[in-house]
Amino acid sequence: MQETNDIDSVDILGYESPIKVFCGKMRISYENHVAQAVQDVGIDIDKDELIRALKYDRNQYDKGYIAGYNRKASEVANEFIKAVDDMINLISEMTGLDITYYGKYAELKNKYKELIDSEDT
Repeated sequence: MQETNDIDSVDILGYESPIKVFCGKMRISYENHVAQAVQDVGIDIDKDELIRALKYDRNQYDKGYIAGYNRKASEVANEFIKAVDDMINLISEMTGLDITYYGKYAELKNKYKELIDSEDT
């Protein structure tokens, strides 16, 4: 390959990429009002480093997915508790009855709170 114009992945990515692309000098010719441009390009892959990077990336994705899923489950549970609390308070105001912790709702609310508390630890 001829002279190369390499771009340093460390400057762009902050780490050395396991894949490197090399661009050689472009050769241009003109013949019968037709321009022809040819450039040599090469790719160098460090297979072991690429596999390590892909495994690390997959691991990070899995950790993020699980954390996001758990966080979302807590948010939904909190929103559910707030919506039911608002509904119970509205019914209490409209009827004049205190039904804030009535029967099955109180049990369900406590189960959701236990779930949220167990996720936080």
